[in-house]
Amino acid sequence: MRGLQDIWKIGGFLADQNGDGVPDRVNVSMELKEGCVPQGLIDFCGRLGFETTALSFGFLGHERAQWHVVFRSSLEETFCALQGREVVFFYKTISELDELLLFLSAAWPGELAEYKHPICKVKLDGKAVIVNDELKIDAFYRDENTAASKKMVITGLTDIWNESGFLMKEEPSPLKETNVSFDFQQEPSLSLLKQCCYMAARIGMSSTKLHFPMTTGKGGGFSFSCRASQKGSPAVLVKGTGVELEGSEDSLLDMMGYLANAVHVSEGGDFGVWEQLPTANEEEELLFKLEWKEEPEIERAKKELASFLKGYASPAQLSAELFISEPLSERNRLKQELASQYGLRNVEVHSAFKPAYLWIEEKVLPRLSLYEGNAHSIEIECVKESREDCLELPIRWIQELYPVDLLIEKEIGISADNIRFSLIDEAESTICVKLLDDQGQLLIMESLNIPVSKMKYVEEGKFTYPTTGQVVVKDGEHILFEKRLPTDRELFYQYYQHEVLPLLWKETWNRTEGQGFTKPLFDRVEIEAAMSEEERRLNIDEERISSMEALHEDLYFNTLDYFTVRGEKEFGNGFPAPGGVYPFMKSEKGSRPKAKITAYKWRERDSGEAVTTKLVFDQSGAPVKAILERVEDGKTFERDIGTSDFKRDFRAVLDRHKLDAGLVRQWIPATSYNGEKIPVFEMVDRIEEQFFSPIKCSLFKPTVLIEAGHHANEVSSTPAIIELVQELSTEESSLLKKVNLVVIPCANPDGARLHDRMTADNPEWKQHAARYNAVGLEYAHVRYKKTVFGEADVVPLIMKRWAPDIIIDDHGIPSHEWVQPFAGYNSPPRFPVSYWIPNALIYGIGRELDGGQYPGHVHNLSVIADRIDQKLKGTDIYEKNHYWVNRVKKYGHQWLPDIFPIEQTNDLLFYKWKTETNEDSFNGIERYPEWVCADIISEAADETVYGEALDICKKAHKLFDLAIIEAAAETDTSFFAESSESVIELRRQRPLRLEGVKRNEEVTINRL
Repeated sequence: MRGLQDIWKIGGFLADQNGDGVPDRVNVSMELKEGCVPQGLIDFCGRLGFETTALSFGFLGHERAQWHVVFRSSLEETFCALQGREVVFFYKTISELDELLLFLSAAWPGELAEYKHPICKVKLDGKAVIVNDELKIDAFYRDENTAASKKMVITGLTDIWNESGFLMKEEPSPLKETNVSFDFQQEPSLSLLKQCCYMAARIGMSSTKLHFPMTTGKGGGFSFSCRASQKGSPAVLVKGTGVELEGSEDSLLDMMGYLANAVHVSEGGDFGVWEQLPTANEEEELLFKLEWKEEPEIERAKKELASFLKGYASPAQLSAELFISEPLSERNRLKQELASQYGLRNVEVHSAFKPAYLWIEEKVLPRLSLYEGNAHSIEIECVKESREDCLELPIRWIQELYPVDLLIEKEIGISADNIRFSLIDEAESTICVKLLDDQGQLLIMESLNIPVSKMKYVEEGKFTYPTTGQVVVKDGEHILFEKRLPTDRELFYQYYQHEVLPLLWKETWNRTEGQGFTKPLFDRVEIEAAMSEEERRLNIDEERISSMEALHEDLYFNTLDYFTVRGEKEFGNGFPAPGGVYPFMKSEKGSRPKAKITAYKWRERDSGEAVTTKLVFDQSGAPVKAILERVEDGKTFERDIGTSDFKRDFRAVLDRHKLDAGLVRQWIPATSYNGEKIPVFEMVDRIEEQFFSPIKCSLFKPTVLIEAGHHANEVSSTPAIIELVQELSTEESSLLKKVNLVVIPCANPDGARLHDRMTADNPEWKQHAARYNAVGLEYAHVRYKKTVFGEADVVPLIMKRWAPDIIIDDHGIPSHEWVQPFAGYNSPPRFPVSYWIPNALIYGIGRELDGGQYPGHVHNLSVIADRIDQKLKGTDIYEKNHYWVNRVKKYGHQWLPDIFPIEQTNDLLFYKWKTETNEDSFNGIERYPEWVCADIISEAADETVYGEALDICKKAHKLFDLAIIEAAAETDTSFFAESSESVIELRRQRPLRLEGVKRNEEVTINRL
């Protein structure tokens, strides 16, 4: 420190203990003696805290520090002097000392920050300041608090230190403006003054804009009033726009010390633990319970055939062709039984689920293999789907074949590149396979007609045409008998659509305000179904044949769409939160189709929310009782103060993942709808202090927020982000010197629990019923709203606590084909583009604001996309991305580029979603464009994967996120200090303008 002008810098009264260039420790001790009780020291300590990101109490004593502040009386004048390692305050009167301390707090060093000579003495002369007894500057400061109108809202005592910080009740912002005063009914004792100084220091640390004075009775918006009283029990209570401490002198000291040291329960302390009211365990109430069963389709098919053939004495010249939705073993058994029983010339039993693929696998490939030496290429002609009222895409029969090219390549060696598809407007058959030699000459041709049924979709006027069962009897090529035979799945789905869904609608007719939007219509409907169906892995990528998985998907998404569509029709608004839809499907070979549907009523929950209006202390200075007021009805009640499982369990997550508590702090801001804790990991460079300020840390360094586990069936982001946190907390990592990282490792714990339940029976299904939250809601859509869904509160609370620069939401897409036969054999109609098959191992999405108004945001998206592309180059992820882009081009994009879009930055699939600012938006960059510089989504092909597939998705997520973190770390974040009219403020340029990768070649952007 070259002089007193540097007391508020690193090397002065502040230290940088971890070498990252950020003040993170108080580097001064102050010695006070009885008889010297300057209230101006509260201001001075408020400024001391304001200049650091972290601090510990104890500096008002003999704690070891580089600098030492002492106070000495003087008969001549009041001034401050630098003497060696001491800063000495000589005071003539306490009031003059208060004024000098306030001046150094509110206005120092001002324009003297750049004074070229060391300042060794400072004194006041009216409204002027004199330094080194030679330089006088007039009208240097005002001692009036100019922000009396800046009110700070308090609803309860725990707002003092709530989930996000000191009085963090307003809309999120990088600006944390604080206007606080300490008022005393009588002169405080030295001990009480010290506790007030600690409180002021911590408040200052938690602020980016601080008003002075904090004493002298001229403060503004929020007050701590100390009232000495011998009546009643000592207490702290909400009063007006502040809090009042009432009790004896010793009690005032204890209560102020308690508040100064309080740590909110969400941070692992016990402040506010009494507000976590236990919820009553009410018995579940049924809406209805139904059972369904049906005669197996095999038996129905046999009856149809027997009925027709009973008139034939000798049907040996006849042949039969059946389509049934059964495993191959059951179909072969039926084939042998029919051939034996009737002596038919030929019997073919095809699958009614994914019939085109299975026909080629079972019937065509053995015939093609006979031409193995001459075969060169294959052309597969598919009839174009052209019905005007259908949900199916024109390429639905190409979709039905997927991934047949890789099957053929694996089985008979013809390269997948030499297997081509074509669409035919009109054809005699649904599928025609042509095997060609190297001259293009036809070697063999096989064809198949596939039966379909017509079914209503949940939206009026829309239909779907799923493959169905059928029984056909021929004499040669002449058809004698043909009858459609609904599959077991069809019959159950029709029952569900036409009986169960209307009943569920009827039973939830009496709705209260908000139901279906911010709270569910019903708690959940559980659908347990078992049928004899095809269920097997293909050993091609992650692909599988699973008709029951397809039924799971139809039941789930079509139920959600039913309530959306019917709500729009009858009320003008769809219901985005109908309730939980839990399909538990089982494939049981040879079983009779059966199902059980149980719907549970949703009960209006008492939120249990209450605010603390008063804390009562015992004579030893410990809080013993809280007086609370219920938010719902204003009634008051008492609770004894103790501990809770919430506090005791706090460190369990950190310990389980072996995370370094010096670099990773845990914060639990909310619990989910079903009562699961939602932890947040906060990573800053190592700080060993008692308290730290997230909003202040975010001022000095860029902050990146990463949300993982948003959709619980997208399984790689949670383990990926935990691994990344572990890696960044090693000594080898230097990123935390330049950036802060805030992580939600499991944003949707209710979905995660449901996913665990569902994978117990079907471990490799996509399990989309666990995608949204417990009631089927995309909870992100109700962020910043008052709801019963705690999972929706986490990101808004982080925005308030940290004001992050960049938001990353790690997501996933299906790892294998997404089939919904009763919704158009595609991903659900609710999505504007298709997610039918993976289009990349990992790709990115960025919300792009208008480039004319927000050119910096557009620039940032380009930088991020380029950095991710460069990060992935040379990895196995890069090769996988290339592979999947080519797959989606072949099967989708070449036919329907708008449904299967491809937008690339260099070689990375990176989509830019055009968006607009909206102060009511639930998306960060739309709501806060003035300080959020990028809002990014990652998508990895990870829906319920394991082993190597999971490992590469985790690696992809880590590299994706790391590229963005590095971009933030390498970006300049110069900050500015301003002071005027007794207000000091620290700020930096927002939004960030990210630094691109230094490279020679140009960045290319392709939109196909």
